[in-house]
Amino acid sequence: TGEPFSADAAVGYLARLPEQTKALALDYIRNAPADVVTPVRKKAAAAFGLRSGNMTSVAIVPTDARYPQRLRDRLRKDAPRQLIAMGNLDLLALPKTALFCSARCPGNAILAAHDKAGRWRDEGRCVIGGFHSPIEKECLRILLRGRQPVILCLARGLEGMRLSPDWKKPLTDNRLLVLSPFPASER
Repeated sequence: TGEPFSADAAVGYLARLPEQTKALALDYIRNAPADVVTPVRKKAAAAFGLRSGNMTSVAIVPTDARYPQRLRDRLRKDAPRQLIAMGNLDLLALPKTALFCSARCPGNAILAAHDKAGRWRDEGRCVIGGFHSPIEKECLRILLRGRQPVILCLARGLEGMRLSPDWKKPLTDNRLLVLSPFPASER
C-alpha cells in the first residue's frame, strides 16, 4: 500500500502469530543488541512485557534442544507448548531434588523441612519446586543463602513479573532458574 509499517501494526501482527512462532519472534526482540533497538522493538517489548539485560527471559518449545527431555517423555502430547525461562538453563541437566510442602503441617514437619533445606544447601544439591506455601518460601530463603543451584517453578506467567530482590544475585551468579509454562496474561 506504500504506507509505512507502524509499531502498532507490528504488535498487532505479533499478537496474531501462532504461539510457537510468536515465542521465537519475542525471543529475537528480547535479545536484540542494545544498538539495534528500533521503535517497533520498543513497542513490542512494552506490549508483551519483555525485559532485557541480565534478567532476560527466553521461551523454549518442545522442539528446542534445551526443553527438558523428561517433560517430553513423561507428558508427551500434554507437555507445555512452551516454557518461559529466566536464568541458567544448564541447571535443567543437573540431578534435582523436588521440594513440596503442604500449606498446613505439624511443627515437627516444619522443623524437618528447614533442617533438610539447610542440609541440601550445604551439600550443594540442586533443588526444584514451586516454593508457594509458607514453608516452601522459608526453605527457598534458606536455599538462596547458599551457593547451590535452585529451580523455581512459577504458578503464573513470568513476563512482566516484578522479581524478588532475593532472586537477583542468584540469577546473576547463574545458580537460579525461574520457569513458567504460563503466558504473560496468567497472574
